[in-house]
Amino acid sequence: MKIDGIQESAENRNQLDREIIKKNPLAKEVTKAQMTTEVATGKTPPVSFSFQELSNLQLSRTATNLELYMKLMMNNAKKANDLIFYVMRAGIKNPTDSTKWQTVRREISSQLSTILMKQHNFEAYFSENPANQKLFLANQKIMNEISFLLKMLPTLTFETTGKYDFLRTMQIASGNMEKGIQMMREFQGHIEHATKLDPIVEAKQETNWMIKVLREFGNMFHARHLMPYELQAENINIWKVGSEYLKMMNQLLPQIGAFPNGNIQIFHQQATKPLTELFQELQRLADGQMTQGSIAVILDRMQGQLTRLSQLFQKMEVEAGFTDAERILGSVDAESASDMTKMMLLAQQEMSFLDLLVKDFRSVSKQPVFFLIVAIFIILLFFILF
Repeated sequence: MKIDGIQESAENRNQLDREIIKKNPLAKEVTKAQMTTEVATGKTPPVSFSFQELSNLQLSRTATNLELYMKLMMNNAKKANDLIFYVMRAGIKNPTDSTKWQTVRREISSQLSTILMKQHNFEAYFSENPANQKLFLANQKIMNEISFLLKMLPTLTFETTGKYDFLRTMQIASGNMEKGIQMMREFQGHIEHATKLDPIVEAKQETNWMIKVLREFGNMFHARHLMPYELQAENINIWKVGSEYLKMMNQLLPQIGAFPNGNIQIFHQQATKPLTELFQELQRLADGQMTQGSIAVILDRMQGQLTRLSQLFQKMEVEAGFTDAERILGSVDAESASDMTKMMLLAQQEMSFLDLLVKDFRSVSKQPVFFLIVAIFIILLFFILF
């Protein structure tokens, strides 16, 4: 079949080759060499793969992509856990109706919404494969916790004396986030879940959270002067947090002491000393007649006792064979470093003078003496005018 243009071009090329050969006999040998090379090349079989090799390549690519997705999802979960910490920090330092709290809340809610959207998009890559069921459940746990925070933060309100419930809510959210990340680590095969280690892991997580909370209370006590009613309220908050921590340790320590390992039992006995000292510090707080400086010193001592406890629980984990360093959360990668810095600056800012005035007036207005003063003022004003 003749195709206009193409065959004519081929005939013209053959005619041109014949004319070149007539003028230069050497060109004939070159042309023969080119034709021989073309024929030899044409006989070379194409590169081919067996179905097994293609299948292995596809599986390898899928595994690599899944590993990348898990890494990105765990990084997002760690960012969300860091944001929970910044909410906790802002809640300790600022009332929920202050400008600072509203600014931090909006910024954190925005970042949590972005993380939730990313986690939802990643889910489409692995949710259809039954082999990834555990990874799917881990991601669902993380997404549910983020969704809960997004619903709870806009309506969250609490008084100065109501910080304990707020802190407990944040602790539960952070703990669930850590469990989701740990489930992903188990899916990767880096760690194996052992139920017998749960009391040690939980005790360490509780202790690390307490260190963070008391550090923020200590920073507040060192940063500014507290009003008398604030001092009393924060004293109660610290006592509640510390007392609940001791109750939790009383439940976990007998389980840890029953662990069939001599070194762990030694560490268990060593843990009783800082716990006893912590109990004594809480008794001093319960007296109620303390200055701001005295409470600040007690907070510093309590942080030291908790740090020793955390180190002992870390030694127990290592002794029991649980050495997964990736489980230690709180790291922030370079991608979100600027966002985290912004969050820290916002959360560290103290209340403005106007916020303090509003807060003081709200507290005083609830006292009976306030109504008495207002009544006397109205009576005097009535006599002056009439």
